[in-house]
Amino acid sequence: MDPGAVDNYYDLLEGFGEEQEENGEVPEEGEEGAEGEEGEQGEEGEEALEAAEGAEDAQEELGWSVDTTADGAGGTGETDFEEYAADLAVSSAASIEAEVDAAAEAALAAEAALAEEAAQTAAAFGVEDEVPDFGEEFPQENGVPVNMELEAYEEEEEAEEQEEGDVIENPPEEEATQAPEEDARLADESAGSRKRPRDPATQELLRDVTPAALLGKLRRLDPSVATEGNYMVDGELEAEALAEDFQLTKDYSAQALEEALGPMRSAVQRVQSRVKFPEQSDGITEIYPGSIVLGDADACRDIPALRRNHVKKVINCAPQTVRDTGSSFYGPGVEYLELWQDDFADYCIMNDFDVVWSFAFGETGGCVLLHGEQSDNRSCALALALRMRLMRETQQIKDPEVLLKSAWCYVAARRQRVLSNTSFQKQLLLFARMGCRWFPTLENTWRSVQERHMAQFRALAEDTAKHIVCANQEFPQGSWWRAIVYIRDGVMRGEQRLSCAYDLSSDLKRQKAHARVKSYATSAMPKLVSAATAAAKQIQINIRKL
Repeated sequence: MDPGAVDNYYDLLEGFGEEQEENGEVPEEGEEGAEGEEGEQGEEGEEALEAAEGAEDAQEELGWSVDTTADGAGGTGETDFEEYAADLAVSSAASIEAEVDAAAEAALAAEAALAEEAAQTAAAFGVEDEVPDFGEEFPQENGVPVNMELEAYEEEEEAEEQEEGDVIENPPEEEATQAPEEDARLADESAGSRKRPRDPATQELLRDVTPAALLGKLRRLDPSVATEGNYMVDGELEAEALAEDFQLTKDYSAQALEEALGPMRSAVQRVQSRVKFPEQSDGITEIYPGSIVLGDADACRDIPALRRNHVKKVINCAPQTVRDTGSSFYGPGVEYLELWQDDFADYCIMNDFDVVWSFAFGETGGCVLLHGEQSDNRSCALALALRMRLMRETQQIKDPEVLLKSAWCYVAARRQRVLSNTSFQKQLLLFARMGCRWFPTLENTWRSVQERHMAQFRALAEDTAKHIVCANQEFPQGSWWRAIVYIRDGVMRGEQRLSCAYDLSSDLKRQKAHARVKSYATSAMPKLVSAATAAAKQIQINIRKL
């Protein structure tokens, strides 16, 4: 198969099995397993042919995102992959996969040791493989990493603990002469204090449920974070900690968030049913007076409208499709930030909140415009989050449901399309319940089972794309992340049309998914290299002109 002739994700699936056999890439299996796999490939081929027409539209939407102006790259914070690319040239992908498989087998063995209820629940959700974290080698082009403040806070805590340890290790002379009986008494009190006191709600919960069963219920809500070792004190399960975490997880689970969002969605619909929206406008909606406005792809290019609204900062939430703007487009006096986001159901939009808040209300003032392609989900969600934080600080609104409902209805009365992505709705409600703050540890809390499977597939797609893009010696340095996003978004959209979408529940299915991503990435690389090379040459030409 000529890779240059393959234009979409589904064409790869039609002749995929034959190409693997010719290259000797298909692992040997029993006759029955081989026949089953051949049948599955046949079914996938039929599904691929049916979906080929729809895939062309998705492929056109992705495009290649490059800023061909002289100083366009400066506003995006180009990613440096040189160190990783050098390491990748001598690393073995097989060893990485072996480590992942070993971690999965270890997790599966731990599941079998739990109670029957917990084991059945874990099997229903599937074993979540640990994907290597490339955060340091591949910082996304979203400005300052979101977790920098958290890391600084953890470093401060470690320093404080070290200081406390130094004090304990060097006690005053009079304290060093304590009697052995006193040491024993203090040790007993310390051991006893590790167990939390039971409040009435905890007592009521533990009257009907044993700690082991409660652990099973907790794993049912979130199997990725609840492990037996986290709740062991002196060889026993700490019932109080289990009860507290179970109640919190239950209140903030995907199901609980969906139930709380129902009345809010109805309220938004009632508001919009009473509003007659103007047929023509400049496309810019005021989110917070004098500080935040929201616009679409047309509004972000309307310079006179931006000046009328005193816009001094622009946040592009869809650089994959809105490609002809940038620092050079807006000129001096306007700050520019790109956020490489998408609107798939598993995407955690709130991970970018801290970056957006710092950019919007940093050292320099001025109104900030948030925009995407249509501005009804990605940019809208972040604009709502900014308004909620400001309302909480200035109007002292503490109730999370009231806070989200008020902000949502405010924008719904001024804009026809507003926050249709249910995953973003859940994240905003969780954001409000956390006091208008967001933590990376909340990523899995709001996700449904299917959304967690999508997140696992996303990690697999990004990891595979990183290996292929960074190993290509012809690819210009500095634009790796653009190609990785292109490949990831392409396979995520393509996977939606398959009956076995995002399924990594077995080794065989994981291998097939990895092979699909690899084939798509390999076929896309020639045109990606060509586009990136042309863009790099154009930038050099513009620099010489200056």
